[in-house]
Amino acid sequence: MSDISNASEECLRRLAAEGRFHPGEIAELMQMTERQFRNLINALFGCSPQEWLDKERRNLAESKFRAGLSTKHIAADTGFESIPSFCRWWRRQRESNGLGPKQGI
Repeated sequence: MSDISNASEECLRRLAAEGRFHPGEIAELMQMTERQFRNLINALFGCSPQEWLDKERRNLAESKFRAGLSTKHIAADTGFESIPSFCRWWRRQRESNGLGPKQGI
């Protein structure tokens, strides 16, 4: 991978870890159009921005569950405005992977 793509990948992971899980916001921070951002994500990760962001968000939530943080804190840290919306998203993420709410954590 080139230095530019390595730097872009690291920047993207850092932004996701900081809770910036909205493609438009990340594109703006990177001074890109949403189309450029979509193309970058596809080139780096082979998926759509939303698929990549959901994976990063899921990984962050799992690590915070393992660390024993509360659902309230995890919801806020992963960019959700409410606990119920986080819980619905979490349940869909786990079900789409064939897992229960805390199975495999």
